[in-house]
Amino acid sequence: MRTSARKNSHCELCRAGHVLQVSEKTYPTKIKRKNCMAAGKTAFIKKGEKMRKVEIGTSRFTEVFALDDAGQGGANHVYEVRATAPEGATISENEIFTRIKFQDGAIKEFGVNGCHNEDLIAIVIDRLQGFQSGKFGCRENALAITKLEEALMWLNKRTSDRIRRGVEGTSNL
Repeated sequence: MRTSARKNSHCELCRAGHVLQVSEKTYPTKIKRKNCMAAGKTAFIKKGEKMRKVEIGTSRFTEVFALDDAGQGGANHVYEVRATAPEGATISENEIFTRIKFQDGAIKEFGVNGCHNEDLIAIVIDRLQGFQSGKFGCRENALAITKLEEALMWLNKRTSDRIRRGVEGTSNL
């Protein structure tokens, strides 16, 4: 295993300017382990993968990372949700809960090759509705459902407008 410390303009894990320790182990594929000494965070990425932390308001239990470069539309296509260890808790190293791959390119040009924003919103709506039907129902969940349903409505309106204009599934505006 090779270990080095380098000064970055910003740390990929906590976005601060300080020394980021990087170590590489050789497995069937090369894995990079990045340790943010200041924030006490560790991340594992496959060699060659680009990683950007997505701010979700908290990182008590999970963190979200965008793993690829933004595409021609300006958005990333591959994300991971990874475990973080709250104080006093332990997790297995490199615990990845899920990897999400979004559609990359226009469907008529590249085929269906990933999920869509609407898919994830529908999953969260369904989950919150489940909580609402049980003992965890609350005003905050109801408001979140309403806002998510509104987001879904606007995304579906955009799709309907693109269908009406004959540009749905293409790179045309």
